[in-house]
Amino acid sequence: MLEDIKVTSADQFVLGTGDLAAAQGTPPVLADILDYSNQKGDKVDLSALLDQAFGSGQKATDLIQVTHDANGTSSTLAVDVQGTNTPNQYVSLAHLDNVHAGDVVTAILDHAQHTAQLHVG
Repeated sequence: MLEDIKVTSADQFVLGTGDLAAAQGTPPVLADILDYSNQKGDKVDLSALLDQAFGSGQKATDLIQVTHDANGTSSTLAVDVQGTNTPNQYVSLAHLDNVHAGDVVTAILDHAQHTAQLHVG
């Protein structure tokens, strides 16, 4: 008897200072994450950008936001690397294809691998 065996593995998408510089450029260039799946255990690693701010006591919700795009097919992940020191200075960093309002995105916040579950709004 033949069986389909589906193997799933978690992906880790690493975004760093080069991605932030590209996102802040003219025109801004955002990273494209095409196959993010929280159900598979995928994570977006933002530790290179947020380690210092998170380590100094900033909350994840002051550093990251994920919003559903008007196109209805993706979401945008944005970071504020200074958190409450520069409130609402979010920089759009990446598009997450097929991530919708109500979905959850897991982000790695620091080099100690602390994570946050972010609800797409």
